[in-house]
Amino acid sequence: MKLFISISLLFGGIYLYFYFNPSYKLSTEAKIYYSMGEYQIAFDLSQEALKLREYNTMAFHIKTRSELTLQMVKFIQEADEFQNKIIEIFKKGYPSKE
Repeated sequence: MKLFISISLLFGGIYLYFYFNPSYKLSTEAKIYYSMGEYQIAFDLSQEALKLREYNTMAFHIKTRSELTLQMVKFIQEADEFQNKIIEIFKKGYPSKE
């Protein structure tokens, strides 16, 4: 029974620490937004969390993953634009050998 109470108090303390610490609260929100696919919001929230506490590893990892994901999304959008330009060129007729 003492073990159960001590474990409950430990997890309760950890929960309260994360809930009332603004940096970790922001990084938890960023993690939720990242899991929902809102990468820009997750990046912004994790960046704010790092401003409050620069050693927040959860915010650092979410910021890094969000940044890489945003770069990939931008790359895919640019590739789609180039593909659409190529399709429009070929709709006008095949380019000559010159």
